[in-house]
Amino acid sequence: MWAFRRGAGAYTELLRAQPLLTNSVTASGLYGGGDLVAQAIEMKLKITSPNKEKVNWNRTMRMTVFGMGVAGPLLTGWYPLLHRMTLPFRQSYTEVAPALARNVNIRSEWYTMETLSGPMNRAREVGAKVLFDTVFFQAPYLTCYFFVTGFLEGRTPAAVFKKTKDNFHASWFYGTMLWAPAQTLNFMFVPVMFQPLVVHSVDVVWKASLSVLYHYRDYGPAFALTSKHASLDRTSAEVIVASQPSSSELAQPPSEMQGMMEELEELRREVKGHRAMLVELDALRREVRDHRETIAQFHHATRRVTRSFDRLTRGDKSPRAPGGR
Repeated sequence: MWAFRRGAGAYTELLRAQPLLTNSVTASGLYGGGDLVAQAIEMKLKITSPNKEKVNWNRTMRMTVFGMGVAGPLLTGWYPLLHRMTLPFRQSYTEVAPALARNVNIRSEWYTMETLSGPMNRAREVGAKVLFDTVFFQAPYLTCYFFVTGFLEGRTPAAVFKKTKDNFHASWFYGTMLWAPAQTLNFMFVPVMFQPLVVHSVDVVWKASLSVLYHYRDYGPAFALTSKHASLDRTSAEVIVASQPSSSELAQPPSEMQGMMEELEELRREVKGHRAMLVELDALRREVRDHRETIAQFHHATRRVTRSFDRLTRGDKSPRAPGGR
């Protein structure tokens, strides 16, 4: 405990003396370590890219560079700026009447400052910070992450743009669900000086989760099933080619030739069965799509009938002339 307190005190002094350098070094270490953890999870779940047998140190170095050169400096400047932007939620200014100005201990100003306190004022300040952070920072920061890591991977500008377009919306949507409550707690209880450290720590977990999620999507069971079908097709083709009898094989006994033909027929049935499963899956997808369209049409017709019924009901309540039809 004594060592922890001493380390925390030394880190606090470093933050006060060199906030930019301290946050940048902290972010680089957290991002690099988080990437190593993500790669360990991917290898444990066997959802790595093809032919990957060990840690990709280039990928870890890219994340370390991103933490040092992008994440650390940006967050070091953003949260003090955000704190200044929300100053009106912490302070109030009241105009001083000119006749009373001589009795007020002020210089040449005609306003007195009052510090706002209380749970409602604090809640408004935190809500404003969460809103500003989500709208003005999270989306540009996520775009910057995809662009910088894409260029560090050696991708072309077109490939970087495509990667950002494919992954941005889902990442931002799920990220908002995470960051809104996380930032609420951060702004409510953590001093401004330590807010970048909290965000770096949560962001490491978030980026590692995204990495595992995308690897599961790209190299998970669906990828394994596709690879298995491709392997079966290649095996079938090789067996068909290899099954063409040569002049020496023609001289073999009929029983051996019969066994080879039976094995070949079994392989063909297995390949055909897998293809039939794929066809059934496509048929099920089309059926689900048709059901969705039918349900949508039913809802539309229901709304039309409801509106017609409402109009008829309002028409029945209107007064009628005597003897009228």
